[in-house]
Formats: sequence, structure tokens, C-alpha cells
Amino acid sequence: MKYLVAVVFLLFFAMPARAEIFMYKDSSGTWYGVDKIEKVPPEYRNQVEKVVHTERPLTPEEKKAKDERKRLEDADQAKKKRDDDAFRNSLKKEEQDRQAKDKKNPPGMPGNNKTPPQMPGSKPQTGGTNRTQGTDQFNKSGGF
Repeated sequence: MKYLVAVVFLLFFAMPARAEIFMYKDSSGTWYGVDKIEKVPPEYRNQVEKVVHTERPLTPEEKKAKDERKRLEDADQAKKKRDDDAFRNSLKKEEQDRQAKDKKNPPGMPGNNKTPPQMPGSKPQTGGTNRTQGTDQFNKSGGF
């Protein structure tokens, strides 16, 4: 019984695929193709041409070539996914490294060449040179 089921199963899949297309031409001369006769307008049903398309089963060589193409496409997709994942991971790592460095040495601290963030509309800090010069001049002129 198992063998009979297996044989019927194999025969079912070995049968060629069929497709029926119903072709008709309208009054302006344009051809149309539909998959069901019911889709043809009633006034054109008397001139319908039925086209049957049958695919033949693949030969062993064609099946092998098709399987090889599929295997290569799958391998290409897997490689692309690995490359994309590696790129995303490298970006994540760079961001984590940058955040760790900023946490260790915040902007504006000695040894960090980043300027501290500015408030919108404020003037950038110049390092306080004008303030020092003014203090020195005040001291020279006999102040404190």
C-alpha cells in the first residue's frame, strides 16, 4: 500500500503543468487574453480562440542546472546578509567606542579636542583670552 501511494504521488508531480488562455479580438482590433471563458464579454464569445500552454518536465540536466542556479543564488544572498550584518556590527562598535571615549573624556575637558556644546544663539567660547587680558591690564594700571 505504501508503494502505491508513493507511485501515485510521483506520477502526480511528474505530470506537466497546463494553462488555458482564451483569446478574443474586440471591435477596434485589439487582442485580449483571459484565463476564464466567463471573463470574455458575451458579444465576443463566438470568436474565442482557446490556447493551451503545456510545460514539459525538465530533463535531468536541466533540473541539475536549475538546482545549481538556485544554490548559487542562495549562497549569494547568504554572503550579502553576512556582509550587511558585519557592516552594521562595525557601525555599532564604532558608536559604542565613541560613547565610551566621550564618557571617559567629556567635551571641553583637557586632552579632548572637542568643543563643549553651545546653546542655540550663543557665541562660541574663545577660551577666555579677552578676560585674562583685561585682568592683566587692570592689575598693571594700579588696581587691586
